Parts: sequence; C-alpha cells; structure tokens
Amino acid sequence: MPGLNWSTIKQPSLYGLTALCATTLFFWLALSKVGGDISYFIFAGDRFTHPAQTPSAIFTRPHSDGYDGQFIYRLAREPFTKAIDHNGVILDKPTIRQQRIVYPLLVHIASLGIARLVPIMLIAVNLAGVFLVTFLASLYAQSTHHHPGWGLVFGFYWGFLFTLSRDLGEIVTAVFILVFLLAHHFQKNRLLPLALTLMLFSKETTIFILVALAVSKLRGQLKFIAWPLLSLPVFAYGLWYLYLHSVWPAEGNFYAASVFVFPFTALSSFISTTLASPSHYQNLWTVQLIFYAALVHLVISSLKKSSSPYFAKVAWVIYALLAVSFSSNVWQEDWSFARVLSEFFIMSLVVILGSQKKITHLLVPVLFLWLWVAADIIGYRLG
Repeated sequence: MPGLNWSTIKQPSLYGLTALCATTLFFWLALSKVGGDISYFIFAGDRFTHPAQTPSAIFTRPHSDGYDGQFIYRLAREPFTKAIDHNGVILDKPTIRQQRIVYPLLVHIASLGIARLVPIMLIAVNLAGVFLVTFLASLYAQSTHHHPGWGLVFGFYWGFLFTLSRDLGEIVTAVFILVFLLAHHFQKNRLLPLALTLMLFSKETTIFILVALAVSKLRGQLKFIAWPLLSLPVFAYGLWYLYLHSVWPAEGNFYAASVFVFPFTALSSFISTTLASPSHYQNLWTVQLIFYAALVHLVISSLKKSSSPYFAKVAWVIYALLAVSFSSNVWQEDWSFARVLSEFFIMSLVVILGSQKKITHLLVPVLFLWLWVAADIIGYRLG
C-alpha cells in the first residue's frame, strides 16, 4: 500500500500494542481465576466432548452442551475432517462449523499440528487479532484523514472479550473486514478478492458486505472494481459450500429456522424481559442496549453527510436490519448478541468516521463498557 513506512505505522502500532496489552492483562487475570487451565476457554461440554478421547486433556463441563469453541478446537486439530465424531469431539452441525474455516485453520497452522499447543494457539491467534484489528483500524482512520486513535474504538469493542473467553472467531473475521477496507481505500485490486474471500471463509454473514458492494457497483458508486473481482470470492465460497454439502448430511436451513425471525420480535421481548427484572446481568445488558441505540442514532444522523464509501452505508443498513431480526438464540444474553453484532459495530464506526465526529463521542463509552465487561467476566462468569 502506498506510503507505508515507519512514520506512517508508528502511531497505529502503538495503539495496537495498547489494545493487545490491555486484552492480554484481561486474559491473564481470567486464566488465573480458572487455575491456569487454558483449555477452560474452549468451553467444552460432555454432551459433545469426551475428554478421555481427546488428544490432549481439556477441561470439560459435566451435563453440558458446552459452547461453539469446542467445535473450533476440533477443527483446529483437523480442519478438513470428514468424520462427525473423532478426536473426542462430535460436530453438531458440521457444515456450519466447517464453512467458517479460517480461524481454526490459522490455529492449526500456528500449532504445527501438535495437539497440546491447540488450546494455547486458540488464544494466541485471537490476541494477535486484537492487535491487528486495532492497528488496521488506526491505519484506516489515519489514511482517511482521521485521528489514528479511532483504532482503539475498534480494538476495545467489548464483544471481543466474549470471543476471546470462549475461543471463537469474530476477531479474525474483523481482521479481514479491515484488510478489505484498506484494500478498497487504496484501490488494491489484487488484494481485494483475497481479502473478501478470507472474510467470507471466516464468517458467511460477511457476504452482506459483498451484497453492498454489488449495490454500489450497480449505482455507479464503485467504478474501480470490475465485476470479475467481486465474483471471484462468491465463486470460491460457492465451491466450498457445495463441497461441504456433498460431504455432510443435510442440516436444514439453519439461519432461516433458528437465527432470524420477524423484525423486532425477539429484540422487543428481550428488552421488555431485561427491563422488567433488573439484576446484575440485566443492568449490564441494559447499558449495552443503550449504547447500541445511541450508536444507531449517531449513524442515522451521519448517513447523508458522511464521506464514507457508499457500500459501507448500504452494508450498515443491511446489518441493522439483521440485528433487529435475530431470534432469541441471539437475543438472550451478551455472550451471544455482543459477538454477533461485531460486524454491525464495525460498519457503524466506518460510517461515523466519515462524519467528522469527535473520537471521544465513542472512545469513552466503549472503554467504559470494555472495563465493565472485563471485570464482570473475571468476577462473576468464570470458575
């Protein structure tokens, strides 16, 4: 990319290290709370994980389904497996799990295929991701003539603490979204399809960014990207999708059936339940909901005058519609909704960046929520 030298990357690097150090401190405190067992964060449950059969010992919760990290752990051991039950972990929805291949594949590479290193690398890859999210976001802000400190708003998103605490993939997805944003800004046509492809293979819901790009192209707002460049990632993902469906039995329409409902149905129910029975957790959820509502207000007030790319505004509208259409599987607790809304959060910040808002409008509340969630996880949700 043009103009990348030490003077250009010095501040973004420092901001990246700031987020990395803070998140590493959080993790060290969390690890101490669970007795130093790093496999705790895989969040395995004995209904899907059999510790006696895993290649290395991992903490497994009795009488529990566990959480998604146990399936990522399994794929990090064998990314291209064709067996539902192997190495002590049963894949519940193998097509869904395996189509998000990038994070477990990176962990597989980083661990050199050594079983005992996998739990460590699940954390290490995400910590590296926090640095990269902050660094790339700072670089993007700086490149668009904004204060590079904006990177901290991206890197200190509290939803990433939930991702880190359960060995999940949203941080890696965010990295490739930001790589794409930089490739788009600098009009790097060779990097664009690669970034988009890795983004799609990280999490399939990022396809809505490609939809937004297509809308921009049709409206004449995206002249430097040719249709073949937009088609390549979709073609690659389509082949991967067809391959997975040829390997695994049909699982039904996962998203339509269990993730999406009529707009505001689950969200309104979650809000009313949260407000009706205030407690320790509900108070934290309420503050998070207030922040999202304020974020929506900021974006809506910025849409017309924002100098951000047209596709970013279209993508934000799509992700906002998705957010209010998620089912109770998402709108049940912040472990779910704060992670799932990470793409919505990123696109919100991209739109706001183009409106000349002051960084303090968002950095202060984001840091406040990050600290609250960090303290809450360490104090109440571990052990």
